[in-house]
Amino acid sequence: AHASKAAALAAAPPPPAPASANQGPLRLGPHPGRVVALDLKIPLKYARELVRRARRGDEIARRTVAPSAAFWTALKNSGREAELHRDELYVREVPPPPPAFDEHRHAGVICDGCDKRPIVGARYHLVGQDYDLCGACKAQDQTSRPFVRINAPKDARRVISEATEAAQAAQTAAVAAAAQASAAEADEADAALQAAVAMSLQDLSSMAAEDARAPDSDEESAVLVEKLVEDA
Repeated sequence: AHASKAAALAAAPPPPAPASANQGPLRLGPHPGRVVALDLKIPLKYARELVRRARRGDEIARRTVAPSAAFWTALKNSGREAELHRDELYVREVPPPPPAFDEHRHAGVICDGCDKRPIVGARYHLVGQDYDLCGACKAQDQTSRPFVRINAPKDARRVISEATEAAQAAQTAAVAAAAQASAAEADEADAALQAAVAMSLQDLSSMAAEDARAPDSDEESAVLVEKLVEDA
């Protein structure tokens, strides 16, 4: 019945388009003639003529191919995809689209506090360590460890590099300050030692001077005894 009706429509001259034919476009995919031919099971040349007349405003042709268009539209809206191979229509599931790019999604970075993967939002990286925390875990961290905040993945390499260089510079400055303090302490100890040696040498000089002023014990003792005897 469909084949004879389609053949009659294709052979007859197209009537003028009525006012009610001004409707939305027929959505039949990239190969509308083949879709109609497969759906109505009519020859391809008749299907193409029906589609051509329907698009020119033929109301009868439009109503004839409308179920095919509705089927194609419902198929596309169902998340499936149709492919035409010769005289067969293959329908397959359309894979879900990849997740939209999120500039705050740190792909491949796992939170070492709650195992959240990936970290979305602010990422807190422990300088000098392979350790990262999400915003929630960082809020619970009460330590004074040096974390650096990374807002967007595109800034991660630059922020980590700058933080590492700053930490190395601070460590180098601390080592230099410690060495300078040690040198100052050594100088103070050396000065104290020299002062003690100088005081010791001064004490020895004083004792030597006193010894020089003291009389010889044997001779002067004899003289003093003789003098005491004479006075007696």
